[in-house]
Amino acid sequence: MFSCVRLLMAGAIALALWGCDGSTVIGNDQDATGQPAPSDIPVQSDQQTTPVASPEPGPTVSDSSTRGASSGSQSNNNTTTPPAPQPSTPRTYSASDITDLILVTGQSNALGSQTAYDANIDVPHERAFAFTSEGWRQADLHQIWDRNWFPRTHPGEDPSNNFAFHMARNIALKDSNRVVGFILVSDPGQRIENWDLNGAFWKTIDARVIDAINQLPHKSTLDGVLWHQGESNAGESDYHQKLYQVIENFRNQSWFTWDKPFICGETANYELINQQLMALNHDGDHWTGCVNSDHLTTQSDGYHFDAHALRELGRRYADKYLSMAR
Repeated sequence: MFSCVRLLMAGAIALALWGCDGSTVIGNDQDATGQPAPSDIPVQSDQQTTPVASPEPGPTVSDSSTRGASSGSQSNNNTTTPPAPQPSTPRTYSASDITDLILVTGQSNALGSQTAYDANIDVPHERAFAFTSEGWRQADLHQIWDRNWFPRTHPGEDPSNNFAFHMARNIALKDSNRVVGFILVSDPGQRIENWDLNGAFWKTIDARVIDAINQLPHKSTLDGVLWHQGESNAGESDYHQKLYQVIENFRNQSWFTWDKPFICGETANYELINQQLMALNHDGDHWTGCVNSDHLTTQSDGYHFDAHALRELGRRYADKYLSMAR
């Protein structure tokens, strides 16, 4: 009787060790071979875990989204795309940005009246300004700059050209750090004596320059003077003496100093005057200079530059100024 009980108990134990489908039931402390499971086996990450099927039908979650969701903030930091750079807003310039303030004076070639205008070429530049009848404005050949009619009676409808306009444009084009403002004060047909200190025209220049500077709180002096005169003194061998006196007169003003460029330009065809003008390139003074008029074309009178010449003359003045200015 006791033997039968022992057999029954042994059979029950054996059944407990076998599953219903014949597979071996393994204890918590054994692996599939029946060996004890090592306690230091690392737990696999979520990225390697086989996703458990949802008990209800629905959209399938991709493996990548599962990994992103389970890896937390560390994963987000590693995969975040930097924001696209925002386009910069173009800068708008005003007269308060002017770095180079230049006076332009002389006879009719400084005024440039009765010359052609081409809207495709004579284009304003955002960093070129003129002192107009309405104060400082971005330079445009349709404005009134001088003598209350520059350059023609109706400049808005029929503008003329001017080398000062092209000088300012070329400086701005060649040096992105410069914003140019120019003041035009001309006196067509007049001899150099008209620029004598304390004469009527000199007082006009003085008042005009002071007015222009007073509208620029950040400026107190000119940065250069451009001189284009000499036709009315043709044939005078002592012109250079009068010219140096004019230079000294400018340098003695509170709004100009000796260490700023004074640049002149040759006339169209007066050789004796041109020789004396060009001598400023070799007088030992770094702050005086002259641009030539080689190959520049004129209007039918042979004395006044045409529009093409004025554009080129402006470029030459710009190059000379940039070679001398600080």
